Amino acid sequence: MKKLNQMEVFNEMTIFLASFFLILFTETNVDVKKSYGWGLSCLTLVNLAINLTIAFAEVFVKFYKKVLCKIKQLFLKAKKPRKTPKEPIESSMDLSFSS
Repeated sequence: MKKLNQMEVFNEMTIFLASFFLILFTETNVDVKKSYGWGLSCLTLVNLAINLTIAFAEVFVKFYKKVLCKIKQLFLKAKKPRKTPKEPIESSMDLSFSS
């Protein structure tokens, strides 16, 4: 939950900074508008990269934990002592051919 709140604050700060760039677009000089446009594009790309990195990291961690759990289950299953087969019941009859 804390991580989601931190992401939300980061996204809100990015929107706040982007709104400043939009105010700066009211400048009449085209070269200045291009510079501000690149700044806004870079800010957007940084936001996107950070959000995607966090999302992929969370998915990877969940996947890694599931794989470890499955490996542990397989390891424990293989380590269980196997039941020994029951010994055949000895017959009281003498089956020898000696005279």
